[in-house]
Amino acid sequence: GWTQLGATLYNSSVLLKVGLGTSTPSSVLHINGTGALLNISNATHTFFFVNSTNIGAGTENPSHRFEILNNEAPAIGRAGLKVNTTLGTGTAYGIYSTSFGSIGTNIAGFFSANGSNTGSDYAIVTEYGKVGIGNTSPNYMLYVKGNVSLNDTLYVIDSGKVGIGTTIAGIPVRLNVSGNISVTGGTGNGIFFPDGTFQSTASTA
Repeated sequence: GWTQLGATLYNSSVLLKVGLGTSTPSSVLHINGTGALLNISNATHTFFFVNSTNIGAGTENPSHRFEILNNEAPAIGRAGLKVNTTLGTGTAYGIYSTSFGSIGTNIAGFFSANGSNTGSDYAIVTEYGKVGIGNTSPNYMLYVKGNVSLNDTLYVIDSGKVGIGTTIAGIPVRLNVSGNISVTGGTGNGIFFPDGTFQSTASTA
C-alpha cells in the first residue's frame, strides 16, 4: 500500500505500476493521452515537457521531436547537448546552437571540444550546407581556417603553401612535391615559370 512520510508519499512494492489515462500500464509510470502529458518545472522555468508528439527541454512549446531552449540570462546565446565522462581524463563534447547571426536564419550546428565561448574551437554548418572549420561564416562549401593534413599525404597551410607527399615546414616555396609530376592533356599544356616562359616538353639542352 501507499505510505506517507512527511511530505513524501511512496509505495514500496516493486510490482507497482501507475497508469494515467490507461488501465493497463506497461511500465512503472505509463501516461496515455493527447496534448500536454508531462511537465517538470518550477515557478519560473520548464525543465522537461512532453506532449503527444514532441519533447521539450526548457520549453512548453516544442516544435520538433526534441527541442532544447535556453532562455535564461546569462544565456551566452547557447543551448545544446553535452556528452561527458567522469572516468579518467575524459573530454566533454557537445552540440550547441549559437546566437551569432540573425534569429531564425542562422540555422547552424556549433561543435565544441572545450566549451569555449570565444569561437576559437568550433565547426559550423550553415543553412546553405556550407561547412566552416575554425570559421563561423564560410563562403565556400568547405572553409578551413588553419592548417590541413589529409592522411599525412597532402598538406595545406594557411599561408597558401601546399605539400604533396611531404610536409612544407620551413620550405620557401608554394608547392613542394615528393615524387614524380605528370602534366597531361595534349597540346598547349605545360608549366609556366616566374619569368613568363612556358615549357610543354622536356628540355633537350
